[in-house]
Amino acid sequence: MRNAAEIQRRLDEYLQIKADYRIERAEIMSDSDMSADEKRKARYQIDNINRLLNVRIAELRWVLGLEEELAVKESRKRICIGFGEYEGKCQNEADTPWTPYWCSRCDKLRQRYISDQLDKLMNDFAQKSSKILQKMCQRTKGAL
Repeated sequence: MRNAAEIQRRLDEYLQIKADYRIERAEIMSDSDMSADEKRKARYQIDNINRLLNVRIAELRWVLGLEEELAVKESRKRICIGFGEYEGKCQNEADTPWTPYWCSRCDKLRQRYISDQLDKLMNDFAQKSSKILQKMCQRTKGAL
């Protein structure tokens, strides 16, 4: 399939063929000159063609939907939301392997900021825990 316009044209063509066969089937069923066996055979052939048309129409609708989805996806590329000094100012395209919201520059800044905050928390915890350990040691020394 080449493009959405060609797919849509084919889809419309198949829908018209299907409508024509529906009319032809109704005419055959109302024809009084045909025997019951002839009507059954004609209806069987038309029903088989109709089934094949339904499959082809479904395929074309599916392909057309994918084409439209890709077009929408291309038109809606995300812009980086920025981080730190670039917050709200960054115009790079977002979508790094880690997150769809930041470009690689802002994502590195964000990760560095998070790492720094975690390091700070760990240092604070280590200082507080060492003070607590020192107090505990002093208490136990006094008790001995």
